[in-house]
Amino acid sequence: TVLMDGVHITNGVAVVFDVPAMIPGALRIELRNCVCDGGAQMYVQGYSGEPASDRSLEVRVSGLSGSYCSLVFVHNLPAHTNVTVRDSTIVTAGPMRYSQLSGLTDAVASPLVLYATSLLRTQLRVSNTVLRSSHPGGSAVYVGGDVDLLWSAVVLDGVSLEASGGPTASAMRVASSSRLSLRSHSVFSVTNVSVVSSGGGIELGER
Repeated sequence: TVLMDGVHITNGVAVVFDVPAMIPGALRIELRNCVCDGGAQMYVQGYSGEPASDRSLEVRVSGLSGSYCSLVFVHNLPAHTNVTVRDSTIVTAGPMRYSQLSGLTDAVASPLVLYATSLLRTQLRVSNTVLRSSHPGGSAVYVGGDVDLLWSAVVLDGVSLEASGGPTASAMRVASSSRLSLRSHSVFSVTNVSVVSSGGGIELGER
């Protein structure tokens, strides 16, 4: 288990949970009552290729208070991964320097990012949480670099999606050059969600 309890992350620091580099077997990552600001980034980084078959992963985020930060899930997560983000407020108040991802620009400026990831028999649930981007052109949720769901679910339940960065901002954006693929009974569910945006709402891209 990797536990961060009451930790303050600031000044553009990137915290990277590099799943392939950790000890094989069951892995649990828990962030509890942490604070992130100053452009900090937190990455859950999966496998660039096929995930290891002997790895299981659980990620729990609760009570996260972020005045200027971003939570990023990137690359392929192990099968049967369970991710829960709850009772949190994550705000991206300005440009983000995504130091671990060459494919993301400062303009993405999103509190929750799914990037170039494959989810197999996995559930990612966000509940009772505020996701807010106030940077010009930013989005509360950003999907990029092709995201594939296979027998998986992404659930936003009781979430507030807020984007106040002008007419090019959006509550949720799938990048126009990317693909969000739902296969084999996969679900992307949005329920009991409030949307406040100075620009677009939920934009699913062009593909």
